[in-house]
Amino acid sequence: LIQRAAAVMHTPSPATAEQLTRVHTHAHVDRLLALHGKSQQLDPDTSVTPGSVHAARLAAGAALQAATHVMKHEGERAWALTRPPGH
Repeated sequence: LIQRAAAVMHTPSPATAEQLTRVHTHAHVDRLLALHGKSQQLDPDTSVTPGSVHAARLAAGAALQAATHVMKHEGERAWALTRPPGH
């Protein structure tokens, strides 16, 4: 028999601007953070609401925490189940 550890859930912290600029340009991050608390249509398929930026920062933070969990050998695997979907 293979014994498996129970799943552990963590509440993510929002990714910081510094963390986001590790993979995106400063201009891109600044442009998105400026949308915090606003509603706006970005293109025909993409709109933001007042909570969208916070939700995206939580999603990015969850992915970072999952990767850190595995890299620190605190577990063998991690999964960040988030909305909005990542890329």
